[in-house]
Amino acid sequence: SDKDRGSNYRGVSKNGKKWQVMIKGFSRKRYIGGIPSELSAARTHDIHTILTKGLNAKTNFNYTAS
Repeated sequence: SDKDRGSNYRGVSKNGKKWQVMIKGFSRKRYIGGIPSELSAARTHDIHTILTKGLNAKTNFNYTAS
């Protein structure tokens, strides 16, 4: 599970000294990259998830259409 990787955020896991972001969906995983901070990684995950799946996607934080 994600908790084993040491992050409380969806799609974020520890990879050495950085946090990696993975987007799951459409029967595949997409590696987004290594991010220095866990919070930035969580926000990066959300941006890519919304761009891929739309505003109804499961994200770490709440967003509005604006």
